[in-house]
Amino acid sequence: YESRIEELEIALGVPEAAPPSDFLYTAKDGKIIIVSYVGSEKVVSVPEEIGGCPVAHIADTAFENNLTLEKVILPQTLESIGWFAFRGCIALCKVEVPESVSKIEYGAFENCNAKITFVCQSGSYAEEYAQSYGYATKQK
Repeated sequence: YESRIEELEIALGVPEAAPPSDFLYTAKDGKIIIVSYVGSEKVVSVPEEIGGCPVAHIADTAFENNLTLEKVILPQTLESIGWFAFRGCIALCKVEVPESVSKIEYGAFENCNAKITFVCQSGSYAEEYAQSYGYATKQK
């Protein structure tokens, strides 16, 4: 089934980034920090910028206990994912993490779907993180 799902995802293309109104955020040093996701989509593509500033951080608990989120696509501008950022997202099966991410804090994906897969670059910090927690990885 996985190969068929992958074919369909390729055919559908990358979803448009979620609108800024789906997020609570703050700016610091010219970079955006996503504080909370308030949308209700199953697949969320976090935007690369909001208000002309790059989205660089997902704050602690930003997506915590979101029960509908199945897939998240993180932007190429992202640098870090905070403590317990996705904790309790029990439907979350796939996370696309760019090579730009150099820090994923403790418990960021705690109590998520046991079959969560990290889509990331070979040798990236995200791949090392996923493997250290026993999560599946797939190369971009």
